[in-house]
Amino acid sequence: MTRKSPTLPLLLIFSLLAPLTIAFRADAQANAPRAEQQRMVNKMTDRLRLRARQARSSSGSPERTRVILNLSDEAAKDRARAVLETSGATINQQLDALGVMVADVPVEKLEELSWRNEVSWMSASSPR
Repeated sequence: MTRKSPTLPLLLIFSLLAPLTIAFRADAQANAPRAEQQRMVNKMTDRLRLRARQARSSSGSPERTRVILNLSDEAAKDRARAVLETSGATINQQLDALGVMVADVPVEKLEELSWRNEVSWMSASSPR
């Protein structure tokens, strides 16, 4: 009995599967911007988003709300503080060990703040 080398069948299988991996990679890259956009949109609760949109459409005295901001990383705290202060927010607490800030923010600035890379999540703070 002669022993056949598995090289030829393996080469054939590889040549048939190689185009599929390229197709999967192209599909994943096409979906990447959509995933990034989705992640940016989902950085705050639906309730906060609704309040922000209502505040933009109404004309009156600027409403403020207390929010808890989860920061994206340790380096983001100084940038986040500067962005919050520029937007007219008042920072009440900064909990560096937890990567969290509590701030009173103008409601019409909530969506704008959620788009920032420094913020990973934003939720309403319960009243004291």
